[in-house]
Amino acid sequence: PKVIETAERVGANKDMIRVDIFVGVSADNLEVLDENASEKLRKDAVKIVVSDCDLSPELLELEQEPSIMHEAARLWISGYKTGSYKVVPNTEVPLEYRKTGKLSERPSKKNWIKTKFTLSKFESMGVNLAAYRMPPSEMDDIGENEEPFELYDNFNIAANITGNENWWDLVAYRRELDSPGLNFYVDKVAQKRWLPTFDMPTPRPFLCRYASE
Repeated sequence: PKVIETAERVGANKDMIRVDIFVGVSADNLEVLDENASEKLRKDAVKIVVSDCDLSPELLELEQEPSIMHEAARLWISGYKTGSYKVVPNTEVPLEYRKTGKLSERPSKKNWIKTKFTLSKFESMGVNLAAYRMPPSEMDDIGENEEPFELYDNFNIAANITGNENWWDLVAYRRELDSPGLNFYVDKVAQKRWLPTFDMPTPRPFLCRYASE
């Protein structure tokens, strides 16, 4: 249930979005994998974190399963055809991002609790990513979304829907929209900073910033 609640919370107010979630045990708690560990200890050690959310699906083998894509398009279209939604402003995208296309970063100390799994050097594009940290995210349970279904205005493609579209037609409608709000969901730097603002657990990267920062 928690995996479903987490995905629905991230996907709320959007007509189509993919949410990738990791479920497992952290590297600093591997003792729970011991065969002598109790069932309660193992269950308590399981963590659920949001890895990614995007406007387009991972293709994987779906192109080889056209029935899946057909059903996905049917469900997407039916949401617009039934009209059981209310268009509302997108309040998730910070004003700063809508104006500048990026988020600033608060100064943070370069310190964290080191373990045997901590990397002291991890270079990428000439930058040692191991020298930076992100504030820890919380692992609180995500409550149920009790609000009536509302669709963010910058996700609304109702004016384009004829009812005869296939999956790729719908994706094309989405990609042709020009909105900073939509760009926000595919900007991985912005996204990793946004999710913890409402206590959504995410993987903890060493560095998450724009090249200009």
